[in-house]
Amino acid sequence: MLTQVDETSAVQHANEDLHPAANGRDAEVLAIVLKDLSFALSEAATALQHTVLLNNDPTSRIERGIDFYREVDNLKICLISNALTHTNGNQKRAAQLLGIRLSTLNAMIKRLGIVVKQ
Repeated sequence: MLTQVDETSAVQHANEDLHPAANGRDAEVLAIVLKDLSFALSEAATALQHTVLLNNDPTSRIERGIDFYREVDNLKICLISNALTHTNGNQKRAAQLLGIRLSTLNAMIKRLGIVVKQ
C-alpha cells in the first residue's frame, strides 16, 4: 500500500541527519571540511597515479632503470604542491604542515621550479 509522504518534513528530517556545518549553521566549518576532503582526494589520486605507473609492467620499467633522484624530486613536487594548495599558497603554513623550515621549503620551490599560486 502506498502512502503519501510530506515532502517538507522528509527534507527537513534529512537535513537534521547531516553534519551541522552542512545545514548552513556553520559555513566556515563546512569550508574547512571540504578543503580537507579535497586535499585527501588529491593525495589519494596522486598515490594511485604513482601506483599505476609502477604496476604497469614493473619488470620492464626496472630493467630500463629508474632514476631514483628524479622520482624523489617528483614526490617532493607533489607533496609541496599539495601543501601549498591546502594552505592557499601560504608558504609558512605549508612548511609547518610538511614539518620543514620555511627556508628549506623556499629553496625546494626554487630548485624544483614549483609555481606558487596566491
